[in-house]
Amino acid sequence: MKNSAKFLIISLTAAVVACPVTPEGGEDSSAAREYKITYTVSGSDSVTVNGPAAAKAGDTVAFTLDGLEFDTRLISVEYYWIFDSACSYNEATGEYSFTMPEQNTPVTVTVKTLTDVDSDGCISWRAGSPSQIVPGEAVAELTFDVNAAWTTSCTVDLTSTDESIIPASALSYKELTEGNSNAITGVTITVDLTQVSPGQTYLIAYFKSGNSSSQKGEITKRIEVTNTLNETILNATLEVDMSAFNGDTSDKYIQFVDQNYQNGSKVEERRTIYFADQTGTEDVFTLDLQFVEGHAYKVSVGKVKSGDSYVIDDSVSGGGSTAGDDYNGIIDSILRIKTDGSTIEINVKNEVVPLG
Repeated sequence: MKNSAKFLIISLTAAVVACPVTPEGGEDSSAAREYKITYTVSGSDSVTVNGPAAAKAGDTVAFTLDGLEFDTRLISVEYYWIFDSACSYNEATGEYSFTMPEQNTPVTVTVKTLTDVDSDGCISWRAGSPSQIVPGEAVAELTFDVNAAWTTSCTVDLTSTDESIIPASALSYKELTEGNSNAITGVTITVDLTQVSPGQTYLIAYFKSGNSSSQKGEITKRIEVTNTLNETILNATLEVDMSAFNGDTSDKYIQFVDQNYQNGSKVEERRTIYFADQTGTEDVFTLDLQFVEGHAYKVSVGKVKSGDSYVIDDSVSGGGSTAGDDYNGIIDSILRIKTDGSTIEINVKNEVVPLG
């Protein structure tokens, strides 16, 4: 019985070797097999994938993404083969691709829906940084403050999520320092308005200190390129009492310069009013002026052709206090402007400065 059993096993083994199983046509069946591809998008309901549902091992699988708008940021495009691997990207065709492995393969697309981020890590947008800009022969500036212990060098990466609106070539920056210190306290981003087109994009600013790897941050701001700025205009009546000045006032002037002026504004950047051109009572004249709400203004009172002026260094905006004496004009180094029930009060700096 033992010999018979042994003989049967040997015979069975020999039969398997002698008669291999092959498909019709003599080809190996594994070469023709297709494996499934599944696509998953995380972080957005609007982004979709256009690609094949199956492929053979060794095939190049190419696919495209639809629905990537200015407010969605692509984080990664990966397929699974042993470990997650980044897909290749062809900028000319807009296609992502990978080589199909010999197994069913998931493809994962990760995106992030953007919103305004005012502050992150050691950086924050400075108040007054515009969210609207107008094309033209000028530049727009956005500034973020750097709150770092001691940073003398840094890396700044700037990204526009829609380069058809603001291309990368339109963006540049400069580091800001204070006094004689070389410590970086801020960064001003310059947008070349000759290169922009109407539409919306997100501007992403990434900062990393060159002195400490822990001092970094990334902030975002939605920028609308438009032909008409959305500004709130204040109509102000300014009454100038010339008796507040000693001596002859015929050679005096008052000048307003918008420190936050934007190309396309409805209000002029610089306005100069000469006392000699005004009519009214002997000591008082009235000016009807417009200001942009929230903008800071450099206001100078000076003497014609002297090259010097007294600078009124504060903000002209709505919601000023009505406390104290109720008047318009410049008295005792205070400029007050009443408009729409509000009083705007500006202090005069006690110094003479060159006009600029």
